[in-house]
Amino acid sequence: MKIISYNVLGGKMLDPLLQFIEEESKNTDIFCFQEALDSSAPMEEDVEERHHLLGILKAKLSEFNYYFSPFRGGYDCSSNVDSRVSFGLAIFIRKTFKIDSFEMVFLQGDEMSPPGSNLVVLPYSAQFLTFLNNSGKKITLAHVHGISDWPKTDTPARIRQSEIINEFLSKKNTSEIICGDFNLFPETESIALIEKNRVGLIKEFGIQNTRNSLVPTPHVSDYFFVSSDLKVEDFSVSNLFASDHLPLILVVN
Repeated sequence: MKIISYNVLGGKMLDPLLQFIEEESKNTDIFCFQEALDSSAPMEEDVEERHHLLGILKAKLSEFNYYFSPFRGGYDCSSNVDSRVSFGLAIFIRKTFKIDSFEMVFLQGDEMSPPGSNLVVLPYSAQFLTFLNNSGKKITLAHVHGISDWPKTDTPARIRQSEIINEFLSKKNTSEIICGDFNLFPETESIALIEKNRVGLIKEFGIQNTRNSLVPTPHVSDYFFVSSDLKVEDFSVSNLFASDHLPLILVVN
């Protein structure tokens, strides 16, 4: 089973992003996209095509079911925009997988923010998708966009974010895969809480950077964790330049 996690920066670099997705979709089972956009406005009314990124991805990934969880309105990763634009998390999973359940949980806040909200109090969220893989193993995938602030060190809100994720997964009694943009440095207690009793692949594979040259300070922000009962066949970070993040690619059984 191949899974890609990628913060797509709202599709700002749309052409290379779509080329990457088209190529990878040939043998990828699940895509997890952070900072995905959707718009309820007619295409011709929008300034930018990328505001309809979800619709574009749905057309490209027609063999996948999708789950979109917006948590901010009227924002497109760079500025406040038309209130009909939504910003959030999207999972695309191949239709051959049987879905058991899907839930979205807020990690900060308790509802989608309206346009123009104060950055300090923005909500952040995680998606939890429980499914059976093609071998019949039940897996819960936690897809996370963590609280953003600089520096990416521990805060009470970030500690609580990790606790919420762990509390939710503790009720599932399934194999676990956790991925996404945590907005955290590896040495934080917040990451240690997620890594406890799981394999942290950033640490396991010695990854030093998940950002590209658009970010002045190289650092790890993006992660994959798996429960110990899952066998990792391969894990890598692509050098694709289609965002200010790099895609993380996991092959697991």
